[in-house]
Amino acid sequence: MNEESREENDKAEASGVLVCKNATCSCEFGGPPAKLQVTSHQKYYINDPQGAEKLVALDTDNQFLPATFVSCTKDLPYKQCKYAPQPGVKWEGPEHFTECDNKPVILDSYTLTCPIYQGKITIQHHGQTQGTTTSQVVQSNPDTCAQLSGLLTEEELAEAARKVYPGISSITIKEGVKKQHGKDKDKPYYLQNKITVGVKKFSKDGYTADEKASTCWVVYQGHSFDTVLSHAKDVGELFEFLPTEPGNYRIEAYGSRSAANWANGVDRDGFTTKKGSTTPYQKVALAAIKTKHVAYTDITVEKNELHDITYTGQKQGQTIKTNGDTYKNAINW
Repeated sequence: MNEESREENDKAEASGVLVCKNATCSCEFGGPPAKLQVTSHQKYYINDPQGAEKLVALDTDNQFLPATFVSCTKDLPYKQCKYAPQPGVKWEGPEHFTECDNKPVILDSYTLTCPIYQGKITIQHHGQTQGTTTSQVVQSNPDTCAQLSGLLTEEELAEAARKVYPGISSITIKEGVKKQHGKDKDKPYYLQNKITVGVKKFSKDGYTADEKASTCWVVYQGHSFDTVLSHAKDVGELFEFLPTEPGNYRIEAYGSRSAANWANGVDRDGFTTKKGSTTPYQKVALAAIKTKHVAYTDITVEKNELHDITYTGQKQGQTIKTNGDTYKNAINW
């Protein structure tokens, strides 16, 4: 094959539709599809004149909403999906593709490999909500995101287009199998099972349903803000956390500013002031951030001891006793 033919072949292989936030993805071994989340940048958008939702996905974006595909046929005997984003896990496709700031974007023909059971994750729908035009079909390497008419940079977004995000005062555990008394009675202990967290109180009344729906959630490893395990944007008032292993976790909910935003003196969109204000945001070191700045809760997850015991007919919220321990919210064991 000569160089000219090779180049044409690469272009054909690279044809596809640009993928953006909330693209529908599925795993060959998993359960229900999940929505791809874009956490690599807050700069480039597609088919989104207001620059509010459709962030372009890059090859390093490997987080989903919900965080897993729920079930997994390869995980025996529990059949729970244990997918977790890991550094270096990238979407794969042809070598010739468009880039944003020298970082590869992905097309709907690309695939991602689960780092746990090597399942192939594919894109069922690219996530764009308007009709596809020639500017969203990538067929050559020289194009860049700034040259595609469907993309806008954050700098081009007008102040008037900035969204209003909710302030969140506190969150609470809505559901989860909880030990009535753990090693430390002052801290909640949960079994290794799905935990549902919800907003307990917003900072003020009057937020619209759309504004509340922009609530974001972050899960950290340990009882600190140092290590992010997952970051789900615009989830809403409820969030499902499926821990894959025992340990300490911190769960944070935010509307305008996360803990990292407080530390850097910016909001979630990168602005250094509140909408309509010229007063800079306050910077607070991560180690000094308290619940007065952000809404979070610390939990400890223990090994799921109930997996070895068969219970039927349990109802949500029912209390059971086994192995000398008391559990609340036992559901269908």
